[in-house]
Amino acid sequence: MPKEATRIFLQVTNVRVEQLQDITEADAEAEGCQPMTTPRIAGVGRTYMQGFAELWDSIYIKKREQAWFDNPWVWVIEFEVLPNFKFADRGGADTADQNALQYAT
Repeated sequence: MPKEATRIFLQVTNVRVEQLQDITEADAEAEGCQPMTTPRIAGVGRTYMQGFAELWDSIYIKKREQAWFDNPWVWVIEFEVLPNFKFADRGGADTADQNALQYAT
């Protein structure tokens, strides 16, 4: 996609590998999950992690991939939205990257 057509810019702040069930309550909530209405994990009340587990299984069990209880290794990519970006013309460059990002203060 051309940079001019983008609506937001993201900056990756952290990349790591972890097992699926190592997700924290805060991370599960940040994923947009809601607490489940019925307990899924034995001995644990309604949590965002349970909502995330339900969402995960609703996507991946249908595709015959790894379920929540398989606890697969996953990539965790954290990012932040960068507001106030604009394009600055580099003045006639003929490469694909003829526009540079500049942070507008």
